[in-house]
Amino acid sequence: MDLLLTARLIDAGQAAALGLVNRVLPPEQLMDWALETAAMIAANSPSAVQAVKRQVSGTIADHAMTREALEQELGDAVRASPDFAEGIAAFREKRQPRY
Repeated sequence: MDLLLTARLIDAGQAAALGLVNRVLPPEQLMDWALETAAMIAANSPSAVQAVKRQVSGTIADHAMTREALEQELGDAVRASPDFAEGIAAFREKRQPRY
């Protein structure tokens, strides 16, 4: 809620500390890590990997359907509000919004 309501920007280290990302790597280590991880996944049973992916995706999709409709409705309301227009104007004019 903190990040959503304040729109505070955070760096990669803060994202890791908050549990939003699994790890933070220097760019030069990223490809090696990705290939190692892909090899670990590929070493597992393909049907087990597929089942896990379907279970996680299905669980998210089951809950996301109603959430997605609500997010669309709320997003439409926000975009139609005077606050949205003021936010866009303030951004373009490089000033703080006046809500």
